[in-house]
This record gives sequence, C-alpha cells and structure tokens, in this order.
Amino acid sequence: MCIRDRYIISASFDKSLKLWDGFDGKFIATFRGHVGPVYQVAWSADSRLLVSGSKDSTLKVWDIKMKKLMFDLPGHADEVYTVDWSPDGQKVVSGSKDRYLRIWTVSYTHLRAHETGRNLVCRLLLEKKK
Repeated sequence: MCIRDRYIISASFDKSLKLWDGFDGKFIATFRGHVGPVYQVAWSADSRLLVSGSKDSTLKVWDIKMKKLMFDLPGHADEVYTVDWSPDGQKVVSGSKDRYLRIWTVSYTHLRAHETGRNLVCRLLLEKKK
C-alpha cells in the first residue's frame, strides 16, 4: 500500500492495483496488466504516475488521471521486489531477484544496470541530498 495526497493505492497478489480516495474511502479504479502478483508500487514526485513491480519480472508505469497503463518496462530476468522514483521524478529504480538494480530514465528507456552480486535487492529508498 502506498499513500499520496488524497489517494491510496494497493498492490495485490491478484495481479492488480486498486486506487482509493483517502478522504471518503471510496473505491476509484482497478489497474490490470501484470500477469503475476504485484509486490510493490510507488508514486512519482508529482503524484501523476505510479510504477509497480511484479513477480512477472516487469515494471509498469500507470497514469492516474487517465486510469491506464502508460509503459511496460521489461528488463529483469526474475521477480521485481522493489521500485521507487528518484526525488526529482526523472528516474525509476527497480530491484529484482535477478540481483540487478536497474535505473530507468524519465523517457522509460533502460539507462543502465548495476549487478549487486549474490544478494537480492529487496528494498530501496531514494532521498534528496540534504
């Protein structure tokens, strides 16, 4: 689950994301496109987009206003455990069971990949420099 402004988004093992109004609790929309359980979701800095990571080894970028899939980002060889946006909203970072940390540009093309060795990437957190 991820909360931003007035919205709550939930990621689910039923392969979907669900959007809720955090003020009145009303259900808004379901986002479908993954073919495996969705492990994590993160909001963009401007709250306009979401990125989700799944057991299906993909990331998906969703447009909240249009309520639709914008981009499908294949590239990992195994389950995607964690996703996050850079604080400036220009990059998406993903970590996977394939032991790669991948960085994607705002145009959603693959920028570069970093191998993490023998450890799984299970969680990441991107913060602004102080």
